[in-house]
Amino acid sequence: MESQYQDILHLLSSSFLFRGLNPLQLQEIARKTRYLTYKPGRILIEEGLVNDKIIFISQGLVKIYKLTSQGKEIFLALEKTNDILGVMDLHNKPASATIEALQPTRVLVFHKKDLIALLQTNPFLWERMYNVILAKLEDYRELQSIRLGNDLYQRTYLLLTFLSQFLENKTITLSQEALANIVGATRPRVTEVLHLLRNAKKISMSSKKITLLA
Repeated sequence: MESQYQDILHLLSSSFLFRGLNPLQLQEIARKTRYLTYKPGRILIEEGLVNDKIIFISQGLVKIYKLTSQGKEIFLALEKTNDILGVMDLHNKPASATIEALQPTRVLVFHKKDLIALLQTNPFLWERMYNVILAKLEDYRELQSIRLGNDLYQRTYLLLTFLSQFLENKTITLSQEALANIVGATRPRVTEVLHLLRNAKKISMSSKKITLLA
């Protein structure tokens, strides 16, 4: 338990939001933080259920989506290593979307009320929060332009390029079904495009891994 606490303390102290925080305050929030792991397909936050959590992704990738009344998935955004979930709304309201792990994902979880308490005594955190939110909006705009402004070949390649900048060795471990949901196409069409990209020597593929080459 002490080892896990030290891991949590290190991750929090190295995060953009909490870097430079008073050590005693950092230790206090670390004691209230849980370290969890989610397998691909596991739900971190479910649409419609009250969310009282702040989630810091220490490693991994998740997607955010809504479901229509017919059960169709509407992709909204991706969140990745070092991103923070739950900061767009600090009230304990029903979640407006579902967050699902796309890769093995490790997270730190603590309550929104604990972040609010820190914000009340550390005004500089508001500026950090503002920057976090701006970065999220910028990523959201980039992903939406990828999805809506190009043909499928270009959408798929731009998405892989976007993801590769955050992943080790530019290697993406996403299923073709997950890619299809994000770019708004069927799995067979995405498979076809991936083969075209491989033939063009822009990517390599092996055992559910896609590596960007160009």
